[in-house]
Amino acid sequence: MIETHSVHGDATRLELAEQAVELAALSWFELLGWKVVPGDQVAPEGTMGARADYRDAILEPELRSAISFLNPDANAAMVDEAIRKIRISPSQNLMENNRQFHPFLVSGVPVEVNEKGETRTVGIRLLDQETPSANRFLVANQFIVKGERGMVRADVTAFINGLPIAVLELKSPSDASATLERAHSQLDTYKTKAPEFMRTNQVLVISDGSNARIGSLTAGLDRFAPWRTIDGTDYDDLGRSELEVLIRGVFAPERIIELITGFVAFEVKDGTVKSKKLAGYHQFHAVKKALSSTVAAAQTGSRKGGVVWHTQGSGKSLTMLFFVRQLQLAKELRNPTIVLVTDRNDLDDQLFGTFADHSSTLRGTPRQAETADEMRRLLSVDIGGLVFTTIQRFRGEDGAHPLLTDRNNVIVIADEAHRSQYGFKKRYVEHDGGIREAVGFADYLRQALPNATAVGFTGTPIEERDRDTYGTFGEVIDTYDMTRAVRDNATVPIHYAARLAKLHLALNDEDRAQLDSLAEELAEGDD
Repeated sequence: MIETHSVHGDATRLELAEQAVELAALSWFELLGWKVVPGDQVAPEGTMGARADYRDAILEPELRSAISFLNPDANAAMVDEAIRKIRISPSQNLMENNRQFHPFLVSGVPVEVNEKGETRTVGIRLLDQETPSANRFLVANQFIVKGERGMVRADVTAFINGLPIAVLELKSPSDASATLERAHSQLDTYKTKAPEFMRTNQVLVISDGSNARIGSLTAGLDRFAPWRTIDGTDYDDLGRSELEVLIRGVFAPERIIELITGFVAFEVKDGTVKSKKLAGYHQFHAVKKALSSTVAAAQTGSRKGGVVWHTQGSGKSLTMLFFVRQLQLAKELRNPTIVLVTDRNDLDDQLFGTFADHSSTLRGTPRQAETADEMRRLLSVDIGGLVFTTIQRFRGEDGAHPLLTDRNNVIVIADEAHRSQYGFKKRYVEHDGGIREAVGFADYLRQALPNATAVGFTGTPIEERDRDTYGTFGEVIDTYDMTRAVRDNATVPIHYAARLAKLHLALNDEDRAQLDSLAEELAEGDD
């Protein structure tokens, strides 16, 4: 009997500890301006009248009211049609339904209207992206949904305009078995038992009370990542709860709206959704910094958008994808022409492949220039366009390259921007004492696109004396180094052991002296 009481007492303590984590999470939401309600208030019999049945994952009265407010010109029939499209599941596949829903958040629900015998399509807005405070932010704990294959009870569910866009699964820090793995497994159970609950989801969060991670609907546990900053200026997770930093860093109204509309990408191959990507904190804030710097450079005429240094393996290609999307949406740039430049064909193919697989994120179709002539044709446009090419295709004759466009809303994004292929004109002293000038590919690029703004991305550190990189792109505007990436599990640590390789060269003294002289010549100027 004593042992039974002990077991019951332990269970009660663990339950109270988990409730404490839940209440702390709700308090941080409340600080951000979210309306916090207990789950029973949004139950079918609850005081809010939020839904008619436990099978309803969407709070339809909230959604209907928000749509009417955000779309004052929409009549009742248009609102009904928008809600009907939101509620239906066009596929048996959760991820396909989730993919088809996402454009509704970004661009509105397409609804056909007939006016004076003519039919046209209008977009019914679900979110106010320009004025986040115009949306309705509600968060509830212990939200119950009766799904197709069972009942689920989510610890914390976040709704925007009645749509469940985020689920937080929280475990007790006092329970040794309540791990991140178990929290992640619980989310998988929700997807299996109640896929309709997850159809509008954009953000998943797991926490064991000490650690907190954020991920997308398809992310395995290894792809759930920390969110270590609140406003993108400082790392805030030292001395603070990781869950607090994540909630305050992600769910501030202006950030969550921006994150779920502009920093989500679906990887689609052969018509099938392979994965859903959600930007990490380093990607989100780097893109925002790069966008601000690029717009300023284009407007002032400095033409130097800056350099983003994110270590290899940390998702640099995806960061570039989100950056291109933000450039395309920037009103100040007026539908810019964007050129992505690499210095090797294999890198060009790799980067183009990433963009092609996530093309639904972008405006227009990415195009890959196979030849210099094709590159020139694709860039000789009046507006828009997204072109992939190698720097070597900017090759002129007699030191000159023909003008392709002199517009100032052209953005050149260079991958591995520190390499010498982006150099400018240099002067060399020949062995006979004469002076020779070599034109760098950056010169040709500038001649072709004289008013373009250049932005550099690199995965390796830039040497202080590398003035070509700074001269072309400007200063480093964001850094995500190997130490930070390893800590975040964004990339794996590299371990090496120094070994002395002994070489025995059968050379006489004269040959050895000649070899040393040649080595010094080759290494001149290098550290």
